[in-house]
Amino acid sequence: MEIKEFSVCNLESLRKIYLHSRRDGFTWLKTDSFRLEDFDRDTQGERIWLVEALGKVAGFISIWEPDRFVHHLYVSSEYQS
Repeated sequence: MEIKEFSVCNLESLRKIYLHSRRDGFTWLKTDSFRLEDFDRDTQGERIWLVEALGKVAGFISIWEPDRFVHHLYVSSEYQS
């Protein structure tokens, strides 16, 4: 596994993890309105790190640095359990 800082080349992978995790996890909400682009809005201004396993993005963390606050922590379902 390798931890890396966010790069635009990882954007689509992170968007997919974020979208699928929210759709799978937020069972009490109507998730039809969730979109890939929600990631961009919801992490704006945050520092993002990701973990790769065998060249595939396995998850990410986004941090709101002014408050040292972990805002998002998501792991792809492929790497859970």
